[in-house]
Order: sequence, then C-alpha cells, then structure tokens
Amino acid sequence: MKRVPNHPGPSRRALLTVGTGAVLAAGCAPAGGPAAPGPGSSGSASPGRPAGGPTPGVMTLFQDPAYNFNGLFALGGAGAGSSEVGEVLTAVNAINRAGLSAQTYVDTFRKLGDRLLKAPPGAPADGQTRRFRALRAAQYYAQALFFVLGSDAPGSEEQLYKSGRNAWDTFCDLCEPAAVKATVPYGNTPLPVWFFRPDEAVTPVPPSS
Repeated sequence: MKRVPNHPGPSRRALLTVGTGAVLAAGCAPAGGPAAPGPGSSGSASPGRPAGGPTPGVMTLFQDPAYNFNGLFALGGAGAGSSEVGEVLTAVNAINRAGLSAQTYVDTFRKLGDRLLKAPPGAPADGQTRRFRALRAAQYYAQALFFVLGSDAPGSEEQLYKSGRNAWDTFCDLCEPAAVKATVPYGNTPLPVWFFRPDEAVTPVPPSS
C-alpha cells in the first residue's frame, strides 16, 4: 500500500533529533524554562524541567498554553509531511515578534497557506510538489481557523474553512490513486469522508527506517 503522502519519511529518532535541535536553535525553550533571548541579545536557552506542569518537558513556542499546544501540533505534522519545521518556526518567530494574539496567529498562518497554494517561483511545480504544498497549506489554514473567532474578523471563519477544505481536496485529488470522496448522513448535514485506496502496483514499498 502506498503511504500518504508518498515519500520515505525519516526515522522517528532522526525526526526527534532534527526537530528538537531546530526548535532550540530558533530560540525556543522547554516549558517552564526561562525564555530564550531574542535577536541581538546574548545568552542561550536553558532546558527547564517544570515539576508540576501538565506536560513537563514540552517546548515553549508561545507563552500561552493554548497557542503553544496548537503550534506544537503543527510542528509535529512534519513527520507526516503535513508541515515543515522551518515553515512553522518561521511563523512562530513572526507571531512572537508581532506580539502573540489571535489576530497575529490567524494572519500569519493564513498567509502561509495562501503562499503554498500559489505556484512556487521558478519552474512549474510537478504533481508531487503541488500535493505536498497543498497538504501543508491545509494544516496551516486549520491552525488559523482554530483561533479565527477571537480575531478582528470572526466573520471570515467560513471563508477560511473553505480555503482549508480546498487545499485538502487538492491534496486528495493529487494522491495516486486519488482519494475516493463520499458523504454520510450526520443529522441534517452530510459528513464528508475520504477513502485512500491501496496502490495497485505490485512492487512492495520498503518501510522507512
């Protein structure tokens, strides 16, 4: 069966090593530890270990736990190809520089989603590149959607949802084979479902290390 998305993922050990190093290098500290210095300041992040926190040892991207949880959720998606560590940390840094709020969070991730759905600069993107970009865009739109009701434009919720849904549908259509779309009854609203069929190729796909 073909993996979705179709690329040999890194090992869990390698992902944890690279992801942790990238977060610390970007100036993020574990929860409960002192904040890492900003640009132009001296010093380094120290690995604090909170004793009584609900999630001891979790890294701090944002001081607010709700935003931090969602930021870490986006960061963790890198292992499945639904985000990129560099993109998420760039967004985190931009939000923190602007001042964390629902508005800055929504604006930053929405713009990131918009950028990924556009054609990349240079040569036209092939199907695989477009698929990965659409999947990451869907992740970033979902990040923005989670906090949009607390932003200055709560009425943009529907438009933001549709942008994310369009990105997700683009990803599904570009999968090989394309995902089968259907709906099931759910009260008065049909609930969309997607079925990812197994690949018809006879050559086994080697497991990732």
